[in-house]
Amino acid sequence: MQRMKRRISLFIIASILFVTGCSHTPQSSVSTGAEVKDSPPGMGVSVEPSTEITNTPTAVSEVKFSIQQMNGYSVLDGKLSDQVKMHAKVLCDRDPEHPGSAGIDVAVSKLFVPADVDRFLEADGQVMSDSTESYRNGWGMLTDFRYLQYKDSNGRILDFASVSSQFSMYTNIGLSYYEAIPFRIPWDSTLYLWGDQDFSFASRKEAFAMLQSYADLFSINLSPLCEIEGITPDFFSLLERIEDSNGAAPLPNKTWTEDDNTYDIRAAQEWNGLPVFNLPMDAVEYTMPSLGEAYYSVTASSFDYILNAEGVQFFSASSIFSPIETGEPQDLVSLNDALDVLRIHLVDVVGTEGYPYPLEGNEATVDTIMLCYLPLYKKPVNPEEAKIDSTDTSEDIPESQADLVHEMVPCWTFRIVYLNEDKSLGTVVFAVDAITGEYMPLFSERTCTE
Repeated sequence: MQRMKRRISLFIIASILFVTGCSHTPQSSVSTGAEVKDSPPGMGVSVEPSTEITNTPTAVSEVKFSIQQMNGYSVLDGKLSDQVKMHAKVLCDRDPEHPGSAGIDVAVSKLFVPADVDRFLEADGQVMSDSTESYRNGWGMLTDFRYLQYKDSNGRILDFASVSSQFSMYTNIGLSYYEAIPFRIPWDSTLYLWGDQDFSFASRKEAFAMLQSYADLFSINLSPLCEIEGITPDFFSLLERIEDSNGAAPLPNKTWTEDDNTYDIRAAQEWNGLPVFNLPMDAVEYTMPSLGEAYYSVTASSFDYILNAEGVQFFSASSIFSPIETGEPQDLVSLNDALDVLRIHLVDVVGTEGYPYPLEGNEATVDTIMLCYLPLYKKPVNPEEAKIDSTDTSEDIPESQADLVHEMVPCWTFRIVYLNEDKSLGTVVFAVDAITGEYMPLFSERTCTE
């Protein structure tokens, strides 16, 4: 199951805020509900780099960036190019200018099996329905899909789905929340009245610890650099009105109270001390090379979690990895050097014929920078060179199914937020190899097909 987050027009949001008399005004400083010392895992970074970075690219004149601390985040401000400015939270718990070393590892993406559902069942719960079917996934491999409906000891009805590289558990209301709650884009957005305080039923730190206990069932450590958003009654009320204005309202029609306070968490697997790339796949830049050449295809790994006073409403694990080979650690390039590479790339491509992203003249902004492991594999564009053997029923990983085997490459990733013609927000993620310092041509099939 992919996390469907609707892209809501900024014009619709602004209209509803005006009509309903809501007086919430975006602030000049950000609010994430985190303090550096007492923050829950992932809500801030532990390093405080120098207050100024000087970058001298070959394509433009010297540019200076200022770094400041905003509620637990290091925030990088400045101008990246004539088309793109910067107001970016930096998700990196190392010194960005001296990030240390990391190696290129080889890993395999886990295929979930029907027995994984049993890890979550209680001894005194009740199975209401249980079915398992075999089918071929997108790689042509034969996999088992298990769907189970279950009543837990508190009388809650839970649905479980285990299929291929994705596992999910949810209640009806949890699934509605998952489909309706948008990502917080840009990172300091105040349009949806996000709640930044800890809720009475659990602190952010406690909520993250509960998510880690679920990841423990798959022997996975989560990176502390995660996103923990507070969903308040005001948030739900506004979102319900927005959904109604679009003709679809997955949320229940009700009066929202503090009893409905909810945490929405998006976390990442930790790999050798760095998070694994976990941004939505429809946000990844792609460069279509000529037919037959190879490109890098990206797999996003994520843990999604929705929690309120009644318990876990939604849990999903997608594309988690196990090591096969460990690479030799190598020195990583600095954020400063990576920004230089990105700027040169943008100067070369933005505004050129056929470039698919309207960054030019649209107040495009780099809003998130992350040092992470990017799960990559090379694929040819020509489909004749990537045929799948659909008759292979081996439980092992055949060499012909190389999509399961990834290179884990340390990278600096940069999310840019821009406005589409309809005034809705668009996002695109760029990457720079943190070992070689080279720009990486990425490709996401979702980007091209949706």
